[in-house]
Amino acid sequence: TMTPGKGFIAYVYDDDDNDGNPDGFPKSLTVNGAENSGNISPTLTSGGDEWSLLGNPYAFSVDWDEIDKTDLTGTVYVYDNAYGTPASPDVAATNAAGSYRVWNGSAGSLTDGHIAAMQGFWVQNSSGSPSPSLTFKESDKSSKGTFYKETKKPFTLQIDAAMDGLTSETFFSFTDNGQIQKDDYDGLKLKPLDFKDYLSVSTIIDELMLAINNLPEDFGSELVIPLDISAYHADASTEKWITTGGTVTLSWPQMNIPEDWSVTVNDYKTGQEISLRNQSEYTFSLSNSQQKMKQNPSSIIRPNIPAAQKLGKQKANQRFTVTISKGQTTGLDEHEAVPERFSLEQNYPNPFNPTTRIQYNVAEAGPVSLTVYNIMGQQVATLVNETKSVGTYRVSWNAASMASGIYYYRLQAGNEVLTRQMTLIK
Repeated sequence: TMTPGKGFIAYVYDDDDNDGNPDGFPKSLTVNGAENSGNISPTLTSGGDEWSLLGNPYAFSVDWDEIDKTDLTGTVYVYDNAYGTPASPDVAATNAAGSYRVWNGSAGSLTDGHIAAMQGFWVQNSSGSPSPSLTFKESDKSSKGTFYKETKKPFTLQIDAAMDGLTSETFFSFTDNGQIQKDDYDGLKLKPLDFKDYLSVSTIIDELMLAINNLPEDFGSELVIPLDISAYHADASTEKWITTGGTVTLSWPQMNIPEDWSVTVNDYKTGQEISLRNQSEYTFSLSNSQQKMKQNPSSIIRPNIPAAQKLGKQKANQRFTVTISKGQTTGLDEHEAVPERFSLEQNYPNPFNPTTRIQYNVAEAGPVSLTVYNIMGQQVATLVNETKSVGTYRVSWNAASMASGIYYYRLQAGNEVLTRQMTLIK
């Protein structure tokens, strides 16, 4: 007997008649009985940050945004073991883990937050001492599976990663309730339920990996957000995921943001700054570091509950950041005034942790160098060392591997030298 509104993890075996021979997939599961009616309020797990596995109790899809809920985070998680795996029949997907479809009311991979008929999904309690509750209402149902809402279309950004047929994605939403730090509408990057190979792209807040980063629409002039791209091989002998390498392609299929916002991906290993406005993708080589991540394998007796991914101390020195700026561009375009003098601006933000942005102006073409020194006068980084044409330039510095303290950045062009001070606080 199934409790209305509760979810289940079902294991389906390849061998239908237990004779030791595989019988193949796909298979069909049939559920008999009358559709549930009326409002349904399943019992949720108690405790801060705890998870509950629920299920849509109706024979029609429901809208996550319309469901009544108290003391739950704003994100829903639907596991799809075929999501994030190769779609082409030419690529073997049998050793690839699935992924979670997520939605926070504004952005995500679960289209508009529609939960299919009889679909299972995870919800998480808010932090602290919540009294979580959730109620399905018959009025939440839709016979067409499509909902039309008279609401403002939120600003959103999607970044995808692909490697050897595996895919992953991370989302940004910009809303009135967004926070720079962790908030209830951030979506966690969860480990797959399948113990198989997978790819992961996520943004980072305090070592916590996010599938959706919910940010304030009014964030000031600039945001610099760490970005992690990792690939994992499921090693059955050690029952651990081990990081692996390969050729990764980043793309950004969805960029619903104002025209005066600029977005760049900064690759500190190659020194490249990729404008999402000017390029459609970026391909790079991901190194094979062979780092291990513990994984407790699922079993019929004790299946895994969702587990948020964390960056880990061994990856504190991040390779990538995403920089989102309002009303700013990199270099000089036809509408931008020619700099009248050689100048160096104060870094932003300052103090910073771990990434900051430095702007400088070049009034005459020629060799330019921008270097960073610690308080002992030792050079710790070279940010620019090349010939520059006339224009305004911006460069980022990731100081994740540096100690907290005061640093100096020095700009030299010909006989002119400018120096400013900045502070790293961890």
